[in-house]
Formats: sequence, C-alpha cells, structure tokens
Amino acid sequence: MRQNLTLWEKALSEVLNQAVKFDESDVFLAEIEQQLINFHYQDTVLIIFACAGQLENQQQATALLQANCFWQGTKGATFSTMDDGTIVLALQCRIQNKANLNQLLTDYLITLNYWSHRLLCDLSLPKENAPQKLQTTKAESKRWLSIDLI
Repeated sequence: MRQNLTLWEKALSEVLNQAVKFDESDVFLAEIEQQLINFHYQDTVLIIFACAGQLENQQQATALLQANCFWQGTKGATFSTMDDGTIVLALQCRIQNKANLNQLLTDYLITLNYWSHRLLCDLSLPKENAPQKLQTTKAESKRWLSIDLI
C-alpha cells in the first residue's frame, strides 16, 4: 500500500509542479489559486477536499443538495457539512496519470471556486450561469455512477 502512496506523491508532484510528501497522517496540504486544498491518501484512493464556505441558511442547503444530486453541479465531487456549518467539497480520485489527474484537479478547482463565490454572493443566480465546465455531461454522469464509493 505504501507503494501506491509513493505513486500518488509522484503524480501530484508532476501536476502541482512542486515536491509532494504526505505527512504521517497521509495528508498533504497545498495552496492552489488562493485556496487551501487537502490531499488525503486512504487505502489506494486519493481524497481531495477543501472548505467551500459556511452554511448559513436553508437556501444554501437546498442549492448544495441539488448540486450533489448525481453530481450535476459538482463535476463528480460531493458537498458535506461539518458540525460547525463548514461546507466541504470532496472528490475521490483513483487516477494516477498526469493528464487525467490534471483534468480532475482543474475541474475540482473550477467547481470549488464557483461554489465558494456563489455561497458568498447570491444564490438567486440561475444555475445556467454556472461555467460551461461545471455543467455535467451524460457521459460524466454515467462514469461517476460507476465509481466505487467509500
């Protein structure tokens, strides 16, 4: 299993253009586009997660649940809330090659930035205003439905 950890460190180092070394808890923290992104290695899977904002009202909760529905507004990632109302966006990743990992991370950052901004500003904006890359295709939905969930 530690061999997979080394493979993830190598793949992330190539994508992030920096040395990556997971700590004793198998976590690596990186600042990307002014966002703190956590990478957690767990049983051959890489979990990418970050704080997307703070849950303040029912309208936000409804919007997040709608986005989570078959990952239609999250590009495969999932929203969760912590006990203190912190909203976390998490993505489970099994792909270790540079091109695919780079695309997953790019999509994740687009999603995180979009929702962080939307949660801070105005949830009344129609979801059609979401960036094109945030809109999920049927092929992506089928792929996500076939992923083993933890």
